[in-house]
Amino acid sequence: MSATFQPKCCTRCGSTFEPTGAAAKFCPECRPEAVRERVRRNVAAWRKADPERDREARRRWRVGRKLRDAQA
Repeated sequence: MSATFQPKCCTRCGSTFEPTGAAAKFCPECRPEAVRERVRRNVAAWRKADPERDREARRRWRVGRKLRDAQA
């Protein structure tokens, strides 16, 4: 059983779109950029809240990257 939703207005561009869920806020054209913006904000907040853990995560990523590149 699938639900049908009333057309909504995109909060970014103002165009009308058919939502795929009850909480949809963005049209299909705006959704990818809206998700990227949200992820950027969340990552920036995480980095600011815990800089030591961020440094360690970046260090581990760089070491792993060097190992992967050496194997290729």
